[in-house]
Amino acid sequence: MTEVTPLIDMVATTVRRMRKGRRPFEPDRTHVHHILLAAGFSQQETLLMIAMLAVHLNFIGIVMYMLHWAAWIQFGVFWLLTGLYFATVEHAWRFGRWLQHQWGRDRQP
Repeated sequence: MTEVTPLIDMVATTVRRMRKGRRPFEPDRTHVHHILLAAGFSQQETLLMIAMLAVHLNFIGIVMYMLHWAAWIQFGVFWLLTGLYFATVEHAWRFGRWLQHQWGRDRQP
């Protein structure tokens, strides 16, 4: 599932653009790394979060493979994860604030 993270991001970004009446391959700043950077995370933190997401998705893929899940179930899990990702990115600012809270960034010094 290594290539799933960018694939999910590409699918969600393309759908989001089309829903807004824009061309699907028109460049913009709605990819996950742009959203995390706009939420105030550094480039290193953004990379770490995306890498952690990729590790988790790979783990899910390995578990499904080891348990011999049928291909149609794995495909369904892919679309479920894509939908979850899409819903999260649709509410990017709320998600960004939640991440800031989780990383302890919302506390005053």
